[in-house]
Amino acid sequence: MSSTDYTESTEATYSTTADETEEAESTEQTNSEKQGVMPVSNEENTEKETTEEEPKEGEEKEGEAKEGEEGAAPQEGEEHKEPEPEPEVDPLEGVVYMKDEEAKELTLNAYGDPAYWEARYVAEPDNFEWYQDPEALSYLLKEYCEGGEGLKALVIGNGMSELPVVVANAGAEAVTAIDISKTAIKKSRRAHKESENITWKVMDACNMKFEAGEFKVVVDKACFDSILFGSENDAKQMISEVARVLAKKGVYIIVSCYAPQDIQSYFDNPAELLLKVEKTVELQKRLPSEAPHYVYVVRKVGKLLN
Repeated sequence: MSSTDYTESTEATYSTTADETEEAESTEQTNSEKQGVMPVSNEENTEKETTEEEPKEGEEKEGEAKEGEEGAAPQEGEEHKEPEPEPEVDPLEGVVYMKDEEAKELTLNAYGDPAYWEARYVAEPDNFEWYQDPEALSYLLKEYCEGGEGLKALVIGNGMSELPVVVANAGAEAVTAIDISKTAIKKSRRAHKESENITWKVMDACNMKFEAGEFKVVVDKACFDSILFGSENDAKQMISEVARVLAKKGVYIIVSCYAPQDIQSYFDNPAELLLKVEKTVELQKRLPSEAPHYVYVVRKVGKLLN
């Protein structure tokens, strides 16, 4: 082959290679445009890789703590403040006391059902007390029980209260405690088996099996209220039974959540019941509440003249 032929062949080969390269670049550019990507030169890539963007003035690098935030070191001359202690938890926080009106509505029908009380006293602890601690009534009970030789007292709707013991300690020589719940009487009898002058009986306060005029003092802590919650007629029947078993000039002592204006109507017929409200004492409740408890001393008077 001559030098001229070699030169022409080399130029032809170079021309073909250049054309192929140009065609490949054109194809690559077309594909990039279709995908929405603009080709970037090697110089631009190198510049982006080697150049790190510096944070603008006033901005902080990611991961650095801001001044005043937790974990930031105090600046020179700034005092280190100890974190404030956690506040003590109030053990009564969130406790809601049910209002009397809500409690009455909740148990309005259940209170008239003996099965409710049986189930209630099965679940209740043995030392459960309604309303006031019986000792809060001791001074008043002594006023009517002390010095009465052979004085017999009756506690109605006792449940598992310590009230019969307080009545006995106040001066009553013989105390009878009744409740409609067999469980309540069984638990109370077992708890006070050493108390010889207290008798425990299962009995309905609306239908008592006692002689007329048998007791000088009748004590009622929440029994009247419980029956009234269930039935007004039953409450009136219970008052009538109390008047029957109460001796002449005897006293019926009631602890109630009902205000005087609400309870007075049940004693407004002295000709039939021979009962008259003699004294009213207001007691504050053991737990926060809007209304106090009331103690009513109701006297059985003699027959009225026509």
